[in-house]
Amino acid sequence: MTTPLNEEAVAHHRARLQTMETEYLLGAWQIGTLDEWTPEGLEAIRRILSDRLQTVPPRTESGFPVPPEPPDTYHDHAAVINWSFRLKSASWLLFAVTVLSLASLIPGALEVVGDVLFGQGYFGLQFSLPFIIPVSSAAMSFGLFLLLRAASQALLLLLDIEGNTRAALPSPPSQPPSLQHSREGGLTTR
Repeated sequence: MTTPLNEEAVAHHRARLQTMETEYLLGAWQIGTLDEWTPEGLEAIRRILSDRLQTVPPRTESGFPVPPEPPDTYHDHAAVINWSFRLKSASWLLFAVTVLSLASLIPGALEVVGDVLFGQGYFGLQFSLPFIIPVSSAAMSFGLFLLLRAASQALLLLLDIEGNTRAALPSPPSQPPSLQHSREGGLTTR
């Protein structure tokens, strides 16, 4: 059950608000809350807008529409940093595999050097599986080492970009325009 409006207060508000711009009154009507305006003040605004515009737009009951917060894509920054650290640590394991693969070629390389120096002109280079497997293993593990290091740095870079983007977002106004205008212009609504 709604309480009846005080017509005397409505007339008082209407006389006071009659000189206000239509744009301001429209903003106050659409987003002004009951904390800012009395029911009589809102009714006075509705009547003025009805006279000026012939139709009154719908009113937002929730008050000032606050823009939604951007989604928090990295809700746990520590977890992303931990993953970056894990990738960097795992990359060293692949680097060790690269070094061991290349180290397994040392006996074959010494054999070739011995054949060249002491083989009386005969040396045979054998490009067989004992040579190709360690070289391809070293190449693959070194490539993965570089890939994991790049992924670790990419995660940190993405965190920086996300943080800078959030810092650059404009902050929503702290007060609705109807309240800001009333405080600046000395207009009281109650």
